Amino acid sequence: MQTINNDTVSINKSLPVISNPSLFQEFLPKNFFPIQLVLDPGCVRLKIAKPVCILGRHSLSDVRLSYPFISRRHCYFEFKETNWYVHDLNSMNGIFVNGKKVESCIIQSGDSLGLIGISFLIEFPLSHRQETKNIHDDRYCEPTIAMTSDRLVA
Repeated sequence: MQTINNDTVSINKSLPVISNPSLFQEFLPKNFFPIQLVLDPGCVRLKIAKPVCILGRHSLSDVRLSYPFISRRHCYFEFKETNWYVHDLNSMNGIFVNGKKVESCIIQSGDSLGLIGISFLIEFPLSHRQETKNIHDDRYCEPTIAMTSDRLVA
C-alpha cells in the first residue's frame, strides 16, 4: 500500500486500484464516468472506477467474487468512447445481460448482469442516465452459443 495525499493506492502488479480516481483524472479517457454494480437483491454496491476492470475469482482481479461458479477471470468491463461494455473472458458459465447470454455487450444504467447465481443491477451516475432506450438488439450484443457439454448453459 502507498499513500498519496491521504488517498490509498494498492498495486496489483500492472493494474493499480485507485481509491480516489479524481487524483488521476488526466489519465482517464475523455467523458469517463464510474458505474456501480448493485447486488440484486440487496444493497451491496461495487464501484467500477477504472476504464478497464476485471471481475473474477482470482486474488488479482479488480473485483473479486470468491464463488465456485465464478471463473478466475470471468469478465471485464471497459469504457470506450462514451459507452461501457462488458466482455466475457471465456468463462465456464458465461455472462447474461438482461437475461440474454452474450460474449460482449454495451451496458446501460438499469441493465441486469447475471453471472449464474448472482445478479447485479448496473447503475450509472444520474448525469449519465439516458432516456429509456433499448439498445440490446443484434447490432450491439454478440450472443454466445455453447458448443460443448462442459459449459453450463441456462
